[in-house]
Amino acid sequence: MNEAQVYTFDEINDGIRVVFSGSLIVENMAIVKEKVEWLCSPRVRGPVAVQVNHVSALDLSFMQLLAVFSGRLDEMGIPYSISWEIEDELLLLLKKTGFEKYV
Repeated sequence: MNEAQVYTFDEINDGIRVVFSGSLIVENMAIVKEKVEWLCSPRVRGPVAVQVNHVSALDLSFMQLLAVFSGRLDEMGIPYSISWEIEDELLLLLKKTGFEKYV
């Protein structure tokens, strides 16, 4: 099974870019959750740019985790953006199933 990959990069303007890729399914959410918890720590103060790309699989667990993550960033007053590099059909599906805020 393909695993999820999560990469973070410090940005010049005190923000962070985080990239999620691979198999973003329930079996791999421990990897993703660990990184998301770190990103929601007081150490992160600047804007967060989330990128989702090179996705081999995606399920509801990732979308739920993304919703919780963005909610925590909102609570902390940290601005964020989410960009997707996935098939148009999948983006349309996410929009039509209630996740339009995240796509």
